[in-house]
Amino acid sequence: MSTPPPPLFVHATGMACPIGLTTAAACAALRAGISRRQELPYLDDDGRPVVGSYLARIPAGTPRRERIASLAAVAIADALRGAANTACSDPWILVLADDIAAELGDGAAIRAQLARRGVPFAPSETRIVAEGSCGLVSALALARSLFARRQCRACTICAADSLICAGSLARLAGQGRLLTEDNPDGVTPGEAAVCLRLSPSGRGASSRILGTGTARESATLRSDEPLRGDGIAAAAQGALAEAGLAFHDIDFRVSDAAGESYHFKEQILLVSRLLRSRRADLPLWLCAAELGDTGAAAGLCGLVTATEAFRRGRVPGPRALVFAGADDGRRSAVVLSRGGNDGS
Repeated sequence: MSTPPPPLFVHATGMACPIGLTTAAACAALRAGISRRQELPYLDDDGRPVVGSYLARIPAGTPRRERIASLAAVAIADALRGAANTACSDPWILVLADDIAAELGDGAAIRAQLARRGVPFAPSETRIVAEGSCGLVSALALARSLFARRQCRACTICAADSLICAGSLARLAGQGRLLTEDNPDGVTPGEAAVCLRLSPSGRGASSRILGTGTARESATLRSDEPLRGDGIAAAAQGALAEAGLAFHDIDFRVSDAAGESYHFKEQILLVSRLLRSRRADLPLWLCAAELGDTGAAAGLCGLVTATEAFRRGRVPGPRALVFAGADDGRRSAVVLSRGGNDGS
């Protein structure tokens, strides 16, 4: 029998996005179905304005790295609200898209960006996970490693990204993935930053990480292979096995799917392959329905949304399965439960 992983508990969250500058405000807007989609100062190939979801307090033409730093500063402040001063010296794990991580360089450069925005950022250690949305599992593994080695009593994971820039919009348009009047099966570009403050202690926790899993899907968006859902199913099975649960034990799902039918087909295949007991309902929550595609922040958006729902008792049950995916076929899954126990 394999040894269960060290416990991992979520004690605080932070969020900054176009519909709210705190977790509470953003999640309330998500529940209400509020969005901030508006025309951007960018044109598509037909000369029509691109529609996106962006934080109005940051001018639309601001460079991507500046947008990310501004979003992250707000989310970090939210996550640390009410925390002791020592929280700023705890280890930090930053989840970024691989291209922006390369542009920003090492942790010192990112810390400097945040310091200029008033963040009292003096961590004992900074790790960068340049894996985009799927980096949530690697970030959680790093946190577990820190706690297992007794290097700290708490750490913070922060993910931030913005697709409100010419480069990201051109990439989406070039791949035929930008939502336009002529392409209803595309995505709305968005932006967000989210934070999780983690500890190995369950006292006062809002949620608990029960299991994680990763896999790879060979039938990607640009592949000619038929989609069978192998990657998402394997990631979910890995997370469920680590949690000691079956798929029918899950009460709701949270996905980073941003609008394309490909990802909804994945979810249908997942349910048909893994669900072995009858369930009246298995809701699927989609942050992107209001936020648009938030890039590297999308995976942690799901964890923060589920954690806030657990904290407020606005859930259909005590266990959630959170998914994240990447264009190259990587798939991640996290089993999350209510409070400082297994939700039973």
